[in-house]
Amino acid sequence: MFASERKSEPLTASAGPIGTGSVRAGLRLDEPVIVLTCGRSGSTLLRFILDAHPALACPPETGVVDLCTRMGVLSMLLDGPPVGVRPGLTDLATVSIRSWVATTFGSYLVRMGKARWCEKSLGSAESASRFLDLFPKARFICLYRHCMDVIDSALEACPFGLRGYGAGLKQAIPLMAECCSSSRRENHVLREVSTSSLDRLP
Repeated sequence: MFASERKSEPLTASAGPIGTGSVRAGLRLDEPVIVLTCGRSGSTLLRFILDAHPALACPPETGVVDLCTRMGVLSMLLDGPPVGVRPGLTDLATVSIRSWVATTFGSYLVRMGKARWCEKSLGSAESASRFLDLFPKARFICLYRHCMDVIDSALEACPFGLRGYGAGLKQAIPLMAECCSSSRRENHVLREVSTSSLDRLP
């Protein structure tokens, strides 16, 4: 986990290149909703449900949570002393990453007519804690599915052997559960959802 050297400021229309009057007021760029889950859990269906909400824009998997983390690590490697010496990201790194997100997702939100962006990518759980250092107002939706149903679905998708995401389920499931547990303690969990209850979401 890395921590920024200053408290994060709200991302508004003036944060970054996007803030030239082309962005409507009211965008909640610093309050993303992140889905934490593993493969074969019904996350694609949940993405469509979330994207149908009038205030949420949930594009196909972008990998932005992991990307922001990688950008932070790169900055720590290139921006000063070796990793471990610096207490966290510099102001420049924090502002740069958040500004890039504001530019990219701000434009998307305006185009979609939504106020808040949502991300559903497999593997987000691994980088979730570091992402919170950049976006402390982020909230998580933890999506669970019965482990036997996940395995059955993975075997159906990979009849000739578990490969790709199927092979990573053994590591992904406990990691996702641990991340959700930690986020729950820090009050970052917006909602916990079971795949079997998706058809009953309001």
